[in-house]
Amino acid sequence: MFLCSLLLNVSPVFAQQAVSDVLLAKKLNDVVSGTAKTTGYFSIGESTHEFKASISLTPLISSGQEDDDPSLQLLLKGSFPLPKIDFMTTADNGKTSRILLTAQLNGVSKEIEVPFTLFISNDAPFTANGNAEIYQPKLDMELVIDPVDFGLDKDPYGFQGLILVGVKNAVLNK
Repeated sequence: MFLCSLLLNVSPVFAQQAVSDVLLAKKLNDVVSGTAKTTGYFSIGESTHEFKASISLTPLISSGQEDDDPSLQLLLKGSFPLPKIDFMTTADNGKTSRILLTAQLNGVSKEIEVPFTLFISNDAPFTANGNAEIYQPKLDMELVIDPVDFGLDKDPYGFQGLILVGVKNAVLNK
């Protein structure tokens, strides 16, 4: 479902980190259509627990001017609610919570709450951490963006409906 890996020009904060696949869709009158694949960058500060993400919406929304309009870069930032994100065994799998994020898009900021799940697969590689083996988690989350909240319903975008953002198996860069 989430199979694309596009190279996008994004903020230097995310420039050398792993890219994750993201699916975008349009929902208008309870009908989901206009799906598009893009990439996202997701990171968490190990000591600060600050979560940051950057997702380009340009594959779904166009201003008609630039292929990679910087105003269509969805930036998410918040304090990660879980004190430990790593897993000590593959049996210790699946942490679900909610995170309060500041979403920045098209020069507008808005707070949103997003449910998420951290998990690892049974064959996940581990990282040695002193005497312990730690399994790096992946991130699943879905969020809904109302274009009206960010002025995307007006020119030059004129986007109608909701923007659905699906993140599956995302790498959490540290």
